[in-house]
Parts: sequence; C-alpha cells; structure tokens
Amino acid sequence: FVDNFANFNDAASDKNLMRFFLADAIHPNTEGHKLIAEGIFDVLRDGGSRYNQWEKNRPAAGEEDDENGEENASDASENDDDEGWAAENLALEKTYMESAKNKSCSAGVLTDGERKAKSRSDAYFTSYSEDFPKWVLIDLGKTLEVKKVRVYNAAVLDVRNISVHYALEPGKYKTVGEGIFRKPSSKLEFQLKKSVRARYIKIEIEDSYGGKNRVSLAEVEVFGAR
Repeated sequence: FVDNFANFNDAASDKNLMRFFLADAIHPNTEGHKLIAEGIFDVLRDGGSRYNQWEKNRPAAGEEDDENGEENASDASENDDDEGWAAENLALEKTYMESAKNKSCSAGVLTDGERKAKSRSDAYFTSYSEDFPKWVLIDLGKTLEVKKVRVYNAAVLDVRNISVHYALEPGKYKTVGEGIFRKPSSKLEFQLKKSVRARYIKIEIEDSYGGKNRVSLAEVEVFGAR
C-alpha cells in the first residue's frame, strides 16, 4: 500500500490535499484510519526510508503549507507540543463577547479551563438565529505577547471551519490562521511565526457539520513565548 501511495503522492500537485482525504479513504469512520494515515506520512517524511529515493522533495510530503497572505500568519495544526511556549493559559477565566449569544449557555464556559465538555452544559454554544460567520471575542485584560492559540471543538453541535484573529483594540484585526476540525472533540493550534502584542483574540466560526446553525466549542487557550 505504501508503494502505491508513494507513487500517487509523487504525481499529486498538492501534497497537502493527499493528507486531508487519505484519512477517509482508509477504514472510514473508525479511529484506526488516523493512525494508519499518520504512520504513512511518517514513512514518507523519513529521509532514510527507501520510499524517499524517488523524489528529492519527498521529505516535504504531507507538511503544512503556509499560504496565508499575512507575513506572520500560520495555518492550523493538531500539534500538542508546548516546548518553547509559556505554560500559562492567558485566556483562562477571561471574559468574552459573542455575536450569537445563547441565554441558556453558562457564562465563562469557553475559558474555564475545561478542555473536554462532558455534557452540553459544560460547552459553549451559540444561538440559532444569527447567520454564519458567528464570532467570539476574548478580552485578555491587557496587552500581552501572544504566540499560540489553541481551540477545542465540542462533541456536540460541532463546528467545522474556524479562523483566528488578534488585535490591540476591537475592529483592527490581523489574522493568525484558519483551519478545519477533522472530527468531533478534536483541537486546532494556530502558531504565529513571531510573537505579537495583542489584547483581543477573535474566533470566527464559519460553518458546521450537518448544516447546524447552533454550534458549540469546548475551550479556547492562548499562550505566549517563554
């Protein structure tokens, strides 16, 4: 299988496109597909592997491209390595504003430190009425050095596409990046190439799985450089 995939990957003009649909091509709807897909990409990234002798650019197969027009922007990843980052979550227990506030949603749940919402009441969720994009604006309380934003999806009413922005004051935003949640209860990380000064972090929810208009997130975390 790796032989066939390697040949197909060499022929593909967009290596990252392969990364997205491969997971669904292998044992769809099971946890095993992700492990298999990641294992194949590990082989293709290994410079010592025999599968890398055909194409000089093989070590780059499956790597994320940064095509965002902003110089310091970064696409999302699922990396969970905190090396080089400040351990303190700058968004913890911070207040936020919403474009689609749901009166039934408990205040502060998006920044309460609980990454996995065990029930709907533990998660942040929007109202039904407003159209996409819906947004949440987190106030860090003061201007801080920001290097990374991590967003956790909830297991219910799942968000699909999001974008992350920062600003010193509301209305003057610069983009950190955008990403797609691969499955319920997954997470996305947005890492800036250089730390930036910011007070406000804006999460824009572009759409949802299943066309749901009321959507949910579990947690947002913000980190700075050490």
